[in-house]
Amino acid sequence: MNSSKVEIQINETATPDDDYITWAPTKCRIRLSPLFRSSEDLKVVLTNREPNIPTNSGQPRNGRVSFAAHVDKGETARDSNIGLTLPADGEWVSFIIAGCFPEGASRGYSSSRDKDTVIEVHEGSEGGPVIGTHQLMVRVRKDITTLTEHEKYRLLDAIGTMHKEGRYEKFVEVHDWGSRGDRRHDTRINHPEYSYADTAHRDSNFLAWHRIDLLQFERELQKTHPDVSVHYWKLDEGDPKGIVFSPDMYGANEVDMDNPPVLNRTPYLDFVRFSLDNPLHGWRVEYQGRFANPERLTRWPVDRRKRPWTLGRSDVLPGESDLLKESNFRYFSDALEVETHNKSHHWMGPPMRDCTVAPADPFFWSFHAWFDRVWARWQRKYDRFATDGSNNSYEPLGEFAPSIGSHPRGHFLEDTMWPWDGVVGEATHQDPEVKYRLSRPPMAPMGLFPESKIPGLWPSISTKPRVKDAIDYLGMGEGIQPLGYCYDDTPYGKMPSSDLAIEKEKDLKSANDCLKRAKSLRDPSLSDDQRLHESSKITYGNLLPEEELHNLLTFMKEETNGALKSEALRLLSSSIITRKDALAYALNELESGSSSDQFKLETLNMLNFLSHFAPREMVDSIDLHSSLISAANSKGSLEVSESAVQTLAMQGDSFSINRLRSIYKDISSSSKNAEVARILSIEAGGLRDHGSILTSEFDAQDPESLLTVLMAGGHVNNPDLVKSLVISPEQPERIRIAAVHILSGLPDYMDLVINWLVESSIPTEIKMEAIALIRPESMSVSSIALFKSLAPHLSPQLRARVLTLTQETN
Repeated sequence: MNSSKVEIQINETATPDDDYITWAPTKCRIRLSPLFRSSEDLKVVLTNREPNIPTNSGQPRNGRVSFAAHVDKGETARDSNIGLTLPADGEWVSFIIAGCFPEGASRGYSSSRDKDTVIEVHEGSEGGPVIGTHQLMVRVRKDITTLTEHEKYRLLDAIGTMHKEGRYEKFVEVHDWGSRGDRRHDTRINHPEYSYADTAHRDSNFLAWHRIDLLQFERELQKTHPDVSVHYWKLDEGDPKGIVFSPDMYGANEVDMDNPPVLNRTPYLDFVRFSLDNPLHGWRVEYQGRFANPERLTRWPVDRRKRPWTLGRSDVLPGESDLLKESNFRYFSDALEVETHNKSHHWMGPPMRDCTVAPADPFFWSFHAWFDRVWARWQRKYDRFATDGSNNSYEPLGEFAPSIGSHPRGHFLEDTMWPWDGVVGEATHQDPEVKYRLSRPPMAPMGLFPESKIPGLWPSISTKPRVKDAIDYLGMGEGIQPLGYCYDDTPYGKMPSSDLAIEKEKDLKSANDCLKRAKSLRDPSLSDDQRLHESSKITYGNLLPEEELHNLLTFMKEETNGALKSEALRLLSSSIITRKDALAYALNELESGSSSDQFKLETLNMLNFLSHFAPREMVDSIDLHSSLISAANSKGSLEVSESAVQTLAMQGDSFSINRLRSIYKDISSSSKNAEVARILSIEAGGLRDHGSILTSEFDAQDPESLLTVLMAGGHVNNPDLVKSLVISPEQPERIRIAAVHILSGLPDYMDLVINWLVESSIPTEIKMEAIALIRPESMSVSSIALFKSLAPHLSPQLRARVLTLTQETN
């Protein structure tokens, strides 16, 4: 505090550690300082110092504050100043502040630096002399593409610091144990002997669980830099300016625009590259040996300047505008999780595509912040903040009971949520299904959710969060504590009735358009191309009324045109109402072999995602294996067979993996052989488990297959072969760089780099990459001396990097 005549307390406490506000109302108080008390009361006016607005900036880069003497429940501060009378005896006077979000504005005035906004206290009137000031911050989650360089660095540095201090891994561990119960037969992981329901996915609490998880992660970041928030990436807009997936942010990957990933085929992997001054440089995924190549972060090499898409398809996934049209909580949550969230996870590639260990990619948090933001905007649009679940704010209501439905424990409104409730272990019950829904993971790594360090924010004491605690994140209800965060484009409170009326009119028009397009698909008077063109503009099936969905189900079963039949399946499988019926029919057609190859491919494309991510009850009653094995062994279409192989691998269980091994040995097609090799290397533990099966890929002429095998398993059991790839001018650069990354984990890596630096056949770019992978802390005195002795004989670029490296080690 910088004050003379007055004292101001944000959150009504003297400590400046809690001087962080959002759009929600915050209690404050002010009084005359002891040295300036007199016999008369003093009139003052509180204002917010005018923020500094940079040239060519569309919005202030400093936070702004609004004031109020008091607010009713569900309202927040809106005034630009406030007049108060301070008692002569120094008694505290209360008032309310909030971050400024003008009515009708698209974004509020949030801070970009710690304590960058100032409350000024004027004596007498707004234009009177300043007799005191107080600095604070309007701390807000923002669109990550709008961050200043300072904000980006602070976020990345906080994540990097968490990782280096060993505080990051527990978030990977929690996500892993929480979701691995459904995958107990996965040979890649040491699963418990019993089964339990996913605690955070595939059911109602998907949004609530991740909201609490995000909040705890954000508060961990704020232990390093209190001004940091978990900023979000708008995945439905992509990264057109290349900001998010750049070396300076969450890392860049190779994009082969001439050979993009194709439908139902595993694309090769690529290492994620960070700039040398990025705090995430050297990010290593080393969680419990769960990764085939634990040394480096990998992703699919797709063009992320565009929004996520299903590999090889032209259709895009439902975005914010589509999702917000659904007013029913169950349908909204399902569409958001299954259609957009799950498929976007897959679009990222390892480890993000693996539900259990997705947080091992640091991008996970900005990715998930967008889904929480969409929920927040949905809540605002439909006024869904009721913590008792009323007004369709949440379902199912009440607590878990063996006689209630199929939802697992932890997904009912009043249930406590694992891991913060500490409930662990296999349950006892005579009914196997009830036992499954009652059981929990064998451990709970987090402990209770820690109490908030800021007074008035949830929770006031360490607690076991209930699903209901995540709903009213702004603290709008009576007796509800806010969670202490907000979004830059999502104001406090519910949407005004005038705006809601406009939105409803838009939604009605959109619904009518969707129905018209769906009917066009069934209209024989139109050409096939016209029917497909109209239908392709429908992003997902829940936008259609139930009657039309059942009409489409009948149409799909009777139609003979493979393209039209496939389009109907796409819409039906994306709707919670018809997904299970559509899946059952498609599987039967897949096994019988009576449908066209196009319909089989659409079926496999659907299964590729749904069998791994969809709600358990949707697929539990259907045996996928017989249909997939039949298609994988098919002597017909090679494309169908390869797609079935990949979908079989997505099951992740030992039976499927053993069948893949058998297929690999039996098939004669070189391309399908390579596809099985790629899948085994990525899906089934890499070359460490399947080296004898995959070694032949090093003799193949397919660089893509060779690269994937390298990336997934490293082939470290034959380092001489990998070393030969580095020095071979005949190999593509991406393979040589992949080989360098593989070798960076070997004990003699520094000796290898020293030899490479003087090898004329190795390009400078590869040498620079090799130097960047050296861990300074692993360098000995002798290796430092060797590098320094080489420096004078190197090119200026290499010399500078070598000298920088040796200085970093001193």
